[in-house]
Amino acid sequence: MKSGPKGKLLLVGPDDFARMLLESHFESQGYRVRSVDDAEEALAFIESAPPDVVVEQGFVSGRRSVAAELGEGSAIPVVVLAEAGSEGDAAIAGAAETITLPAPRPRVATAVEGVLARSRETNPSPGPPADAPPRRGTLPYEMTAAAPKLERVGRYVVRGLLGRGGSGNVYRCWDPNLDRLVAVKTIRHQVVGDVELSRQVVERFKREAAASARLVHPGIVATHDFGLDEGIGVMFLAMELVDGPSLRSLIREGPMPTDAALSFGYQMADALAHAHEHDVIHRDVKPENVLIARQTRAKITDFGLARIGRNTLSGRSYEVFGTPRYMAPEQILNRSVDLRTDQFPLGAVIVELLSGVVCFPGEDVSARLYAVLEGSPPRLGDLGVEAPADLQAVLDRMLAKTPDYRFQTDAELLEALASVGRDLGLHLQRA
Repeated sequence: MKSGPKGKLLLVGPDDFARMLLESHFESQGYRVRSVDDAEEALAFIESAPPDVVVEQGFVSGRRSVAAELGEGSAIPVVVLAEAGSEGDAAIAGAAETITLPAPRPRVATAVEGVLARSRETNPSPGPPADAPPRRGTLPYEMTAAAPKLERVGRYVVRGLLGRGGSGNVYRCWDPNLDRLVAVKTIRHQVVGDVELSRQVVERFKREAAASARLVHPGIVATHDFGLDEGIGVMFLAMELVDGPSLRSLIREGPMPTDAALSFGYQMADALAHAHEHDVIHRDVKPENVLIARQTRAKITDFGLARIGRNTLSGRSYEVFGTPRYMAPEQILNRSVDLRTDQFPLGAVIVELLSGVVCFPGEDVSARLYAVLEGSPPRLGDLGVEAPADLQAVLDRMLAKTPDYRFQTDAELLEALASVGRDLGLHLQRA
């Protein structure tokens, strides 16, 4: 990580729309930015390449955090964007400054400039001082007792927190009407301090509800309900509860055998084909948006960036958003998209499943976008992956920069993947 005009910044938080906006904002302000998904990745990165300042999104009391691990007095200051009710614990954990979510990006940038200036006055030389306190562990659970507890969302009784994002959370809930467990995704109805972000987040949420409600398929997380709980000020989406890891979690465990990676790839292609048959283009295919049920079934989720028919549900400025290293070139260039657009990131995901290596890496947003537009994806053989030559040929077509050189229909793609599978003794067929 090379130092920029203002310094090196490590952004910690889920790879979602909110993080991308924050990352782009800091880069425009002259920072050199790297992003990681969670505290574990952040701490490993800090050991090898210490940043000047850390911005940690979504601090929740009782969960492992960078601020708590580095501790008070660390030479690397941590600006924490904390969920409401966790601000005090963030300060106790060692945050240099705490901002309550939702937070406008200029407010976060001002905080970073302040703590960075103070840090450079206190620690003019790089690295922690010799007498710096040791890293502390995760905050004890008892410290969360004073934090407000959400008991219901709409009619759904909250049983626990499954995950969090920049604008809301996902809860494990019990549906008393149907006596079943569901996942309830929420967003705040109004993102205070940033009117444009508020509009886009709400539109994305409505888009996700509208798109997923069209789709009934074993490879797509089912949608049950959508509504607004005015009492707590959140919109919510009740979905099928998938008690399994994300594809990203499996990738972290290492490369997959060819047959397993191909099976998951075929399942995702089948689910996307179903979406395309119902005029839905996902536009945000990535490992984080695929959940694994019963260890064998891939289920695509998060249709927040989907194109439904010809209706995008948003202004032109929103169309270029996605996840940089998984965006098709035509998406980056704000050109028309179709079913072939989802094929490109799916190919990148299959490469990652086979090798554990990101297809289009880059230290920042600009580098990742350039890699997609101009870089060549790595060859499986060069990554040490022993795979049939036919599979490499299929991936080459899926990852073509121009849609006209990809498979022109989902049926063609599915047959090509199934053909590779037959050579491996797999019987791949549509659900």
